[in-house]
Amino acid sequence: MLLAPSDPIVEDYLPADQKVVRFGPGAELEITDLIERKDSLTFKANFLEQALDLPVTGKHNATNAMIASYVALQEGVTEEQIGQAFQNLELTRNRTEWKKAANGADILSDVYNANPTAMKLILETFCYSSNEGGKKVAVLADMKRT
Repeated sequence: MLLAPSDPIVEDYLPADQKVVRFGPGAELEITDLIERKDSLTFKANFLEQALDLPVTGKHNATNAMIASYVALQEGVTEEQIGQAFQNLELTRNRTEWKKAANGADILSDVYNANPTAMKLILETFCYSSNEGGKKVAVLADMKRT
């Protein structure tokens, strides 16, 4: 079972005989180096021999890829195969996708199935992304679930 570091809500419900591997800062699995670029990132994790490149930005995406890499290794997939899989990753449209406006402005589109957690993560990514001296404007809409 993979879990974020100590979660008091979950702790009392974990079976005693369940192997638990934790991820995140200070846990058994953690990102040790992260380089974010406008439309990609490179990260290292404490259990990987090599850095992995992703064609998407956002620390949350590095964390997801780290967890996927760990599971893949447990299933016998090599680091080389993991790296190739990430190189060939096909991204969901409108999820952390950079577009170009008619006036040349860069637009970070993350409009696919918005929810509060995703909104927080994309705003963190947006805040830390380079804008080469230009203005940053976030346009948010209602999140209505039916």
